[in-house]
Amino acid sequence: MRLIILLLVLCVFILMGYIWSLHSSLQRIYRDIQRKKIQDSNTQLMNPSQHRSLDCLIDEYNDLFQQRKGIRLQFQRERKILEQTLHNVSHDIRTPLTVSSGIVKQLLKKEPDQESLLKVQEALQNISIRLEELLEFQNLLEHNVKAEWEQVDLSHLLTEQLFTFYDLLTREHFEVEIDIEERIVFTSDSDLINRILQNVIGNVLKHGEKRLEVKLKREAEWIELRVINQSKQTIKHIEKLTQRFYTEDMSVSEKSSGLGLYITQELVEMTGGYLFLEYVKDCFIVVIQWPNL
Repeated sequence: MRLIILLLVLCVFILMGYIWSLHSSLQRIYRDIQRKKIQDSNTQLMNPSQHRSLDCLIDEYNDLFQQRKGIRLQFQRERKILEQTLHNVSHDIRTPLTVSSGIVKQLLKKEPDQESLLKVQEALQNISIRLEELLEFQNLLEHNVKAEWEQVDLSHLLTEQLFTFYDLLTREHFEVEIDIEERIVFTSDSDLINRILQNVIGNVLKHGEKRLEVKLKREAEWIELRVINQSKQTIKHIEKLTQRFYTEDMSVSEKSSGLGLYITQELVEMTGGYLFLEYVKDCFIVVIQWPNL
């Protein structure tokens, strides 16, 4: 009887040792997998133990990592092809577009009331805007846009941009309410900030009507820009507006490229800020916050 008990105890110890060894091996394999995911190395996973039963599992993981690498390389190749195609097409369009715009301007000087020429000019201007958005999108894809940090007077830049858009806002009969706190200076990139402001106000002109409110203030933790305008059409999916190429065709007069707000969000994030969109009672609200450091 004692012999049987001793044998049972011995079997339990052997089994516990086996389980512990298997557990340790699996833990080590898990750590190797996590390290390989982070480092993205070409090193093959190896069986750290004498448990041959783990060989099949390790082989499967090695195959999955190999497939993952192949998919990633294919994606990178296709992305480079797309970027090069965008680059070539954009620049191929820009030259004849510039020439055509110049010819139309000259013709309008001779016959300023030609309705057909005015329509052609408007169409060319819309194409030019779309092209610039496409080129900016391409630059973001290729990481050609870099922030150059300096002291920026946001109050002054915003006031200048509103003056620049004054004639267009007046022509579209906007009732404008402005509340800009003076001398809000912070570290950022003035060029990127100007592009953000141009995109936001330009979006108002394309998709808004009647009313525009612009508020800029400094709080304890944030510098906040809030732009509120009445929307021409109902916005159904506010959460999708910053996605690439998404559009709700909010403008009656022209189709949107679906890149404007995506580009704006990318530029805001490059300057260390955050972009929030809201839609309340037919009003489209853009909120941009930068840390008040």
